[in-house]
Amino acid sequence: MNLRQIKHIILLLLLAGTALFFTKGFWFFAEKGISVSFTSQAQRPVAYQVFYTTSQERSFNSEEKVTHDVEAGKQQVRILLPVEKILRFRLDLGQFPKAVTLSDLKVSGDKTVSMGNLSDFTLHEIDSSKQDGRYFRLTSNQPDPYIIYKSPLNLQAKWQGRIDYYIFFIILVIGLLAAHKIVQYLAQFKFKEKTSRIDIVFVTVFFVLLFIPMMKISDAAKSEKENRMLAKYVPFIQNNQINLKYSTNFESWYNDRFFGRDFLINIYDSLERKLNPGRGNKRVLMGKDGWLFTRLWNSENMYRHANLFTEEELQTIGKNLTEFVAEAKKRGIKEVYFYLSNDKESLYGEYYPAWIKQLSQPSRLEQLYGFIKENYPEIKAFNFANQLKEVKRGGEILFFKAGTHMNPLGAFYEYHFLMQEVQKDFPELNPLSLQDFTMKTEIFDDKDLYRGLNLSEATYNNKHLQNKRLYPKVGSGAKVQERRDGSYIHITTLNSKSRNNYYLMTINDSFMERHRPYLQPTFKKMDMNFFGDGGAFEIPSLQCGYINSAKPDFLVVGMTERFLDRFLTLKYPCVDR
Repeated sequence: MNLRQIKHIILLLLLAGTALFFTKGFWFFAEKGISVSFTSQAQRPVAYQVFYTTSQERSFNSEEKVTHDVEAGKQQVRILLPVEKILRFRLDLGQFPKAVTLSDLKVSGDKTVSMGNLSDFTLHEIDSSKQDGRYFRLTSNQPDPYIIYKSPLNLQAKWQGRIDYYIFFIILVIGLLAAHKIVQYLAQFKFKEKTSRIDIVFVTVFFVLLFIPMMKISDAAKSEKENRMLAKYVPFIQNNQINLKYSTNFESWYNDRFFGRDFLINIYDSLERKLNPGRGNKRVLMGKDGWLFTRLWNSENMYRHANLFTEEELQTIGKNLTEFVAEAKKRGIKEVYFYLSNDKESLYGEYYPAWIKQLSQPSRLEQLYGFIKENYPEIKAFNFANQLKEVKRGGEILFFKAGTHMNPLGAFYEYHFLMQEVQKDFPELNPLSLQDFTMKTEIFDDKDLYRGLNLSEATYNNKHLQNKRLYPKVGSGAKVQERRDGSYIHITTLNSKSRNNYYLMTINDSFMERHRPYLQPTFKKMDMNFFGDGGAFEIPSLQCGYINSAKPDFLVVGMTERFLDRFLTLKYPCVDR
């Protein structure tokens, strides 16, 4: 090997190393926190939940927990807790997990605590337990089994590096191949092309610019500007299996996190505002008197009454509702209620931009609600637009001006009107009233639309952020357990201080989720199945065992105006599973 070849190899390695350096956000992950690791062996998939406390005064609660879904069989599990310190630790085994074996359980921060003795734990709803060497064999057919480590941990967080070796190898190979082509091209450039050296500079700068978006990959969990969770990185090899959706997962993750993304969004929004003054951007409309409205989910056509259902679609919805109620009652549920909630545009259309005109025909919600009432009077469907407009005429603000959702007062009135209807069938319900709360006017808001326009106090008056917050006069005593699976969230509430013995189950979107502070103290037990986007109501198979065994007194399906298409595919959950 001569000197020229050695130089060539060194140059290739240097260029490939540069590519690895600029793309380190793809293969090297530095995370600060405290990690929980163990080996799991289970008969069925398990939704592990790690609860932790950061001070001696705090008890375990849903605000301090991390959920991690694990497939059946033997799996290596590592859960990162995004906290600076941890004092106490609890591991939940999901719901009705049957037999689970845990081994090599440890919690690591500035030091590592190995948990090798089952006697060091307090067991809750564990039907049987046995220690075999370093293995904990636990069996439970209960809804809330967990183990609590008895001793305080007193661990501090530390930075922990993790390398995705598969991506590292892929980038290294691509970097070497690209470096070889570039070096070969530049070496022969002056012989092949009789042009100026500016072309060499152009080619070099072009390839350097390609790496700039990869220089720093955001590790944020949530976009405050867009008020949504960012896509998580899903490895190419996960649980010893190839991720067949890796390209799609990777694209979503990269699109949410590449270097300079917020800068480019700010430039785009700034240009949009200059080109369309007073109109907002592609996501948000600027209305009158500080009111902001979403442009997503075909909302403009919904406001214009331009997206009515066809006769065939209405018949499909009627059939789906009838079959849904029949299936529910076959399973012992006494009543099913469908609540059609109004979007902001329907109740506050007077603040909508004047250049968008309504058609002289009923809205989509009015069309569907009238169709159900006329053709399916046995179906218990409700819409409280008239009652809410009456409250509004009294001077109350029911929606956030800078956000999409109802404010706490608007959500309470929706809850109140719905419970009045339910109480006709269940006289002992005894729902909450405004007298059970202290109301205070404060500066707060949803702000998802506000962030979508990149507004600030300089361009948006704080008076538009004034809303009434409701503080309960008496604590509810509710115990809340939450489980996430993508856009699906299952929330179980057990309330020892409830006003009755009723058990409620809901299937709903983010609007009815705002009723939760009022529903939780009302019922002995509540299961809320919350879907955060506009897709079909599809409960994950992991949850179906619980749903099928549940025996609620009644079921409420909450559907917001923007998501009425869900009725076209509505089926009773888990019928075939």
